[in-house]
Amino acid sequence: MLNKDFIVGQGISIAAIVGSLAGWLPPLASLVGIIYYGLLIWEGKTVQAWLQRRRERKLAKDVKLVRAAIADDPVVVVAEPAAVEPEPAKPDENSVN
Repeated sequence: MLNKDFIVGQGISIAAIVGSLAGWLPPLASLVGIIYYGLLIWEGKTVQAWLQRRRERKLAKDVKLVRAAIADDPVVVVAEPAAVEPEPAKPDENSVN
């Protein structure tokens, strides 16, 4: 359902564009109308759906790249220091017993 502000904005914008084209108003008034309609189109459901799908595809591509990078890299498992037993000391070859 259309509200009063939307209808008033549409009317003013159309009047500004027609007035500018007819030479009754300066070109700046036409620019205001063009900006208004540009914002309406940008905020419309269709454009927002396109932008959402684009963001989802980009995110899916990024996730795919990260998964591929993880799959290619070998996983290095590092044991906790407490779980590793120290190696026994080796006798030094130069020392005399």
